[in-house]
Amino acid sequence: GVRQYRFGYRYRDISLKDTMRRAIRNRHQTVTREDIMVTTKDIRAKMDIILVVDLSGTMRQLEKLWYAKESAIALSLAAAQSGDRVGVVTFSNMAEVKVDITPNPHRVCKKVIDLELHEKAFTNIGYGLLKATHLFDRHHGGRASRHLILISDGDATAPHPSPPKYALRQAARAARKGITISCICINEESADPELMRRIARIGKGRTYLIGAEGITDAVLQEHLAARAAGD
Repeated sequence: GVRQYRFGYRYRDISLKDTMRRAIRNRHQTVTREDIMVTTKDIRAKMDIILVVDLSGTMRQLEKLWYAKESAIALSLAAAQSGDRVGVVTFSNMAEVKVDITPNPHRVCKKVIDLELHEKAFTNIGYGLLKATHLFDRHHGGRASRHLILISDGDATAPHPSPPKYALRQAARAARKGITISCICINEESADPELMRRIARIGKGRTYLIGAEGITDAVLQEHLAARAAGD
């Protein structure tokens, strides 16, 4: 049998069978401290994170897209250190998977560095959330928790007739699957902070209202906050 004792984020397993074998091998009449066989396991939960990044035309302002790329690369490096995985979904009129969920920062860097804006495109936040949910479904089955980080200037303009309602429906759909959502709202003229707050509230996450230059810091802060919430 195995006895487990928790120490912070780790379990120490005491194997009774191995301990008895060691005592016999050492020719001890009773089990001593040196006979006890202990193994330590790290039990911190792993996390899969998908960045859902706005590629609509308004993201060209104030180098928003450049900072979004930087944040994806920074997140992939931070995630690799904690054993997490990262994926990237982009959206404008529609949405697509740019980086499948991976533990490999090099793969993320290689894919996001070439992201380009879709000029004069609508902003379909809901479809971005839907595409990310489908990506999580493809990887479901492990013990990792699932978290979305939505990066946008927050103004849903597709699909008609009610883009914000569609975005909220997709957020609720993700939440029913146990996916949490946090929103990073680039708080410029085109933003809809209230929509982003409502999405994050549905997803039991957090909302960040920042300038474009604050995207990377917000993403890294959110990674830490999401991990702390899951431990």
